[in-house]
Amino acid sequence: MDDLPTFRFFPDPIREKAFEPGRVVCGCCGKQREWSTTRMYSAAQDEEPICPWCVADGSAVAKWGGWFNNVDPAIGAEAEEIRSRTPRFETWQDFEWLTCCGRPCIYVGEADAEGYAERFAAVAAELLASDEFEWSEPGRKEYLLTAERGDSPAVYVFQCQVCSRLRWRLDSC
Repeated sequence: MDDLPTFRFFPDPIREKAFEPGRVVCGCCGKQREWSTTRMYSAAQDEEPICPWCVADGSAVAKWGGWFNNVDPAIGAEAEEIRSRTPRFETWQDFEWLTCCGRPCIYVGEADAEGYAERFAAVAAELLASDEFEWSEPGRKEYLLTAERGDSPAVYVFQCQVCSRLRWRLDSC
C-alpha cells in the first residue's frame, strides 16, 4: 500500500474522517485504493470516490471542476492549495476556512469531551465565555463534559501558522 499523501493545512485527515477506509476504484485516476472521499463541491463529480492522491495533486479539481473548501482568495497561493488540494472535513454548515495573522490556519480537528479536557482546553475556556454559544453557563459546562464528534453543535478547531493560537468555529444543524 502506498503511503498517504500529506496535506499541509490538514495534517490528520484519517483521524478526522475526511477519507473513508475501503477498497475502491478512484473515479479520477482509475487506481484501486484503500481510502477515498466523495466530499467535493462539484456538479460534475456525482459522488464518485476520490483517492487522497487525486486530492493532493489537484487531479480531482482538474477533472471535475469545483473545489474542496471555501477559502478567501485574498490569502494568495495558499488559498488555492486549500481550495483545490486539501480534503474537506464534514460540517453541518459550509463556512470559509479560518485565517489568523493574515494566513490560513491549519485544521486540527473536531472537538469532543476528551479534546476539551486535553489538547483543546484553551478552546473550552473560550467557549465558556463566548456569546456565540447561546446556552447558559451550566449548559455549556455540561456540553464540554459530554460532547461527542458529530454532535450539533460541533466545534471545529484550527491553529494559526504564525501565533499558534487555537481558533474555532461553532457549527450546528
